[in-house]
Amino acid sequence: MKNKRPCPGRLAVCIAVVSMILAATGAAQEKPVPKRYSQQGVLEIGGSAMFNYSVPVVNGETGTSTWQILATPCVGYFVIDGLQVGAEPLGIGIVHAGGATQTELRFLGAVAYHLRVNRYIYPYVQGLAGYTASIESGGGTQTTVSGFSWGGRLGAKFPVADRGIVSVGVHYLLITTDPAGAQKRNGVNELAATVGFAIWF
Repeated sequence: MKNKRPCPGRLAVCIAVVSMILAATGAAQEKPVPKRYSQQGVLEIGGSAMFNYSVPVVNGETGTSTWQILATPCVGYFVIDGLQVGAEPLGIGIVHAGGATQTELRFLGAVAYHLRVNRYIYPYVQGLAGYTASIESGGGTQTTVSGFSWGGRLGAKFPVADRGIVSVGVHYLLITTDPAGAQKRNGVNELAATVGFAIWF
């Protein structure tokens, strides 16, 4: 009785099917786990608008308060789950009053810790520190003052769509612009409501 030889065509088909199964299994195992917001490695890029209530301080005495709208880009990176390090690299605000124009420029570094209540809301607390310059021009003259700024922000972030984040918050900022030889504080006390939008990767 003769032994039957395996059909080369069928053998090739079997090898191809097994190879495809192994390749698909390997691809499934290598596929990265989808990230969620506030996980380590998440990058956030966006911007925000701030509605500022500012009180000037001259030689330790407060002056007349003003309102201002300031816009700034924002970037942040989660170094560990929940902890974000970032910056507001170029805040710009312009106020016209009494024939003069005041332009404010600021750079703030930020460290924030986020809590995950559920997948729809992330409360956070944020520390802010950086540099602020205020340029006032009018009547043919221009004056520039600048100095250190620091404060904090409380707020919450809300995921929208697939990779979007809407944020709301309130911050208090102390801006110091002491001239040389000043004995008492000069600057601005700022209370602001913020609204922002960002995307994350």
